[in-house]
Amino acid sequence: ADLALYDCLTAIWALGCHGRDEVERARQFPFLCALVKAVERQSSLAGYGRPHAEDLDAKVGMLPGPRSPTDPPPPCPAPSGRRGRLERRLSEVREALLKLGDEGKGEGERRKADTISVVIATSKMIAEKPKMVDELVVLINHSNEDCIKDVPSRKGSHKHVTKEEVATRCTLGDNGDRSNRVLHVAFQQDRVVGCISS
Repeated sequence: ADLALYDCLTAIWALGCHGRDEVERARQFPFLCALVKAVERQSSLAGYGRPHAEDLDAKVGMLPGPRSPTDPPPPCPAPSGRRGRLERRLSEVREALLKLGDEGKGEGERRKADTISVVIATSKMIAEKPKMVDELVVLINHSNEDCIKDVPSRKGSHKHVTKEEVATRCTLGDNGDRSNRVLHVAFQQDRVVGCISS
């Protein structure tokens, strides 16, 4: 048991994370230091040395000394385990995607096509995109029908919105983002892909 404790203590001290000042260590931990010295003096352990300390030193190297509250924070350790592997893999995938985007316009254009933008509908948008109101009417009515299709008692009971209702809701956005009851429209490039009222 003394030898196991000796190995632990000498390995920890060899790392240097608790300081290397042996006088200070002896003052703070007199009994532990006395145990280490007693084990070192055993004649049967004359050639034993400090194998665990040397092994750690070879594998890990010397750690930085103790930190003070005024020291800058240490760098974050690399994530370990499954999470670390996944984060590293995600990072590699992001870098590969960036490289593909830089190498040719084809990939970059495909990524741009996948981008969704959400804006508040206005009467100006109706003028600029004449088909927008029709697209919104189809999208809203299809969505409303789809959400009750599996409820037999509600089938066909949902009121359909009209072009006039959608156009009126779009004009409420003319007063800016402080307006009430505006229609937020999601676009994928110029195509309407969703909307929500607020």
